[in-house]
Order: sequence, then structure tokens, then C-alpha cells
Amino acid sequence: MKRIAPQIGADIVGFATHILLFGWLYQLFETNRTSGGLLLLGLYLLFCFGVNFLRKLQPYPGATPHPIATRLDFRANHTAVVLLTLFTVALAVAVQVDLNGFVESTAALGADQFPEVHEGEVSLYFMFGPAFLWLGISLFYLVVMITQVETTAVAGTTAYALREFLGLTVSNLLMVSYGAYLATVAAQTGQGWLWASVALGAFTLVFGVPRLLAYLKNPAMVGVVTFAGLVLFTAVRVLAPFVTN
Repeated sequence: MKRIAPQIGADIVGFATHILLFGWLYQLFETNRTSGGLLLLGLYLLFCFGVNFLRKLQPYPGATPHPIATRLDFRANHTAVVLLTLFTVALAVAVQVDLNGFVESTAALGADQFPEVHEGEVSLYFMFGPAFLWLGISLFYLVVMITQVETTAVAGTTAYALREFLGLTVSNLLMVSYGAYLATVAAQTGQGWLWASVALGAFTLVFGVPRLLAYLKNPAMVGVVTFAGLVLFTAVRVLAPFVTN
């Protein structure tokens, strides 16, 4: 039970966040998008540190992952590591661009209402403005994933369980928050099924990475099942958020 507690506990926190905070997150992204963007940026940085925690876990002695999980092990494939990481980075940047109205602000600088702004200044703003900062922060995940780490957390210890729990919990919190954001996008566009499908695929790729890292070190099928349930429930809430305005 001690071995599976961190994985199940992290998913319980994820479901609890749905119940207690999803409505608040939905309202935040709907009414105060800048604050919502800052919240996601903070969670994203914690997510990066959480993944680093998981990478430092030692495998449990004698634990044998399922053959499918072994085939999905991407750690030795540098191309797969970079592609998975860049997908996560692209998602993070795209969300920040939308929440902060970057495209609209760039277009406004070049519009007739700002005749004093030259085309070159607009280009500089586009290249070195907020988007440059978001990209720089988001690429921190790439640094985390490609940096060699020493597995210092010994299997079976309290420190091991705490690191695994924190790493997976932060991942789940970011996923639920992204789900609340996508729910507002789905409501605004009226394309719930499309965005729910996007959430299901994107969240499986992005947040399946830290879960796979944990599973390969500490194989527990029950944790895979609870995580799959959390991803599916998050996608369902993108389609039907059950939030009252």
C-alpha cells in the first residue's frame, strides 16, 4: 500500500481539485485572464520541478513494468524526449498567448489608432515582448528533460514517496487548470467536442510523461487506472464544465 499511495494520492488531489476549485478556475479564466495566465505560469514552473523530482527516483528493486510501458519508455530516445518536450512547450506558450491577448495587442500596435508606432517597433515587440519571456520560461522544461540527473531518492523511503507524490500532484493540478481554461474556450467557441478531444489527446501526451516516469520507477497498474480516469474526467469537464455563472 505504501508503494501505490503517492500515485493514488496525487490522483485523489486531482479529483478533489475538480470538485472544489474547477468552478473558481473557470471563472478566473473567463473574467480575469491575465491572473489566470500568471497562475498557469507558476504551476508550469512547479510542474518542471516536479518532473525533475520524478527523474531522481530510483527504480524499486525487482519491480517489473508492463511490457507496453517498457516499449513506451522514451528516456533513451533523445528525439522522442525533445519532441514530447517541445509539444508541452508549444501548449504552454499557446495558452499564454491567448490568455494575454498577445496577437490582438500586436495587431493593435500596427493599426491606424497607433500611427506613431513604426513597423520595426512592432517586430521588436513581437520578438522580444511578452512572448519571448513566455517561450524562455516554457523552455525550462526542455532543460529539465535533457539534463543528466543522479537518482538520489532511495526506493521505499519517506523522501521517495514524498517526491513521487509532489511530482505527480503538481502535474495533476496543472492538468486540471488547463482543463478549466479549455472549458472556457469551448464555451466561447461553441465547439465543446472539438476542445474535449484536444484536451484528451494533449493531456495524455503532456501529463502522461511524468506518470510514465513514475510508473517505470514504481510500477503500479492501479495508479495508471486512476490517472486515466482523471484525464478522461478532465476532458469531459471541458465538454460540460457544470459551472454556474
